[in-house]
Amino acid sequence: METFDYKKFAKELKKEAIDALPSTISHARKKYILKKMEEKSGKLAQALTETYELEPDKIKVYEQIMAEWIYKKALNLANSKIHTELWDEIINEISNSIFTTIEQCYLKKKDLDSSLSLIEKKVKKTYTSSLKKLYSKNLISEEDYKLALIEDDAKNENLNSDGESENEESAGNVREEVSAILFVLSTILFVAAYFAPYIRQALSPRFMVLGVCALIIGVGLLKLIISIDIKKRMKEVEKLKDDMQDITNREKIYENMEIDILGLRVGKGLLPIADLDEDGMLLPTIAILRNDMTDDLGYVIPYIRIQDDESMHEYEYKIFVREREVASGFVYPGKCLIQMDDDIFNKIKIPKGAVIGIIPKTGKKGLWIDEIILEENECENYFEPQDIIAQHIKKIAIEYIDKILSIQDVVYYGDLYIKSIGSNERFLDMQYNIMNRLTEQIGMEGIRQIFVNLISEGISVKDAPFIFSRICHHAESTDNVDSITKKIINDFRF
Repeated sequence: METFDYKKFAKELKKEAIDALPSTISHARKKYILKKMEEKSGKLAQALTETYELEPDKIKVYEQIMAEWIYKKALNLANSKIHTELWDEIINEISNSIFTTIEQCYLKKKDLDSSLSLIEKKVKKTYTSSLKKLYSKNLISEEDYKLALIEDDAKNENLNSDGESENEESAGNVREEVSAILFVLSTILFVAAYFAPYIRQALSPRFMVLGVCALIIGVGLLKLIISIDIKKRMKEVEKLKDDMQDITNREKIYENMEIDILGLRVGKGLLPIADLDEDGMLLPTIAILRNDMTDDLGYVIPYIRIQDDESMHEYEYKIFVREREVASGFVYPGKCLIQMDDDIFNKIKIPKGAVIGIIPKTGKKGLWIDEIILEENECENYFEPQDIIAQHIKKIAIEYIDKILSIQDVVYYGDLYIKSIGSNERFLDMQYNIMNRLTEQIGMEGIRQIFVNLISEGISVKDAPFIFSRICHHAESTDNVDSITKKIINDFRF
C-alpha cells in the first residue's frame, strides 16, 4: 500500500496559510493559528493511518478538512477580543468533534459530500457551545461572545459601514469649515461694498445690492453653523446622560465590585514574555497549565489576569488570590533555570552572570544561566521563565484551593451529576429530592469542602457523578464532612 507522508503535507498546508492570514493579526496569534493547523491536522492523519486502512488520498482530504476548519475558527477567535489563554479549550473541542465525525462517517461509509456537510454542522455546533460554556462561566463578556460568532464576511461589512459613517462625519466637518470661510468672506465683501469711501460717494446701487446679498448669504451660513454646533452640543449632552446612567446604574456598580480570584503582576522586565505581540510564551504556558489541571484533577482554575506594575523590581512577579498577595518570585528572560544537582555542573563552569533561584515544583535551589550557554552545551533539562511562573501558579492554586473553589463551581459539578442520570423525569425528580435533602443536611458549603478536600489530596473530581453518588450514600450515616471525605477517598482505592 502506498505510504502517505502526513507530516510533510501538514507543513505544506501551513505554508499555504501563511500568505492567507490577514496582516491585521499579531505575529504571535498568526504563529498560534499555524501551529494548531499543523498539529491538529497531523494528529488526525496519524490516527487515521494507524487505526484504519484508508487510502492516502482519503487521508489527505480529511487532513485538509481538519486544517481548514482549525484555520477558520482560530481566525474567528483571533478577530474577537477573547483572551488567547481560552483558545486551546475551544480548538481542542473542535478538533475532537471533527475526528469523531470523520470516524463515524468512515464507519457508516458515507460519501464525501455527506461527510463534509455533517462535519460543518458539528463544527459550528461545537464552536457555539464552547463559546456559550465560556460565557456561562463569566470567562468572556457578552460582547466578546457575540463578536466571536460573527463570520469574517459579516465583520468586513461592519468595518465597511463603520468606514462609511466615518467618511460621512469627515465630510460634515469639511462642510462646516467651508461654511465658516464663506461666512467670513461674505462679511468682508459686505463691509467693503458698504463702507469703502469711493462706493459711498458713488452711491452705486449695484454695490449696495451686492453687499446686501452677501450679508443675507452670510447670515444664512451663520445660522447653518450655529445649527450644526447645537446638534454637536446635544450629542455631547446625550453622551453625558448615558455616562451618568452608567455611573448611577446599580448593576454597573455591582460589576465594578467584582474581583480577580487569581491575578499575576509582573515587573517591566518581564513584559516581553507576557506580551503575545512580542512572541511572549507566558499566556500559552498558563493556558496549558489550566488545561492540564482540568485533565488531571477536574479542577478548573479561574481566568488569570496579568498586569504590569512599575513599582516592582523589573524581573519580579507576584501572585494574588482574591486580590491579596500570596507569593512572589524572580525570573530572568534570556536565562534558564537548572537544578543544583543536575549533571550540567559536571559539564560546564558556572559563569559569573548566574543567579540563584528556586524551582517551585520541587522547592529545590537552582541557577539561572544564559540560554546561549545551555544551547552550546546541548543541555535539555532546564526551565524557562514562563515555566517557573506557571509552576508557581499551579502550586498556589492547590495550596489556596479553599479560597479559590466557589459554590458556583460545585453547582457546575452538580449539573454534571444530574445530566448523567438521563431524561427519565421520575428518576430525575427522585434525584433532585435526594440532592435537596443532601443540601439541607450538610449544606452547599459542606459539599464544597468535600471537593476542596479531595482535590487537596490529589483525587481527581472529573468523575463528579460518581463523587456525588458517594456523597449521597455516605451522608445517610454521617453529616461530618471530614468523615465523608475519608470514605470517598477509600471508595477510589479499588
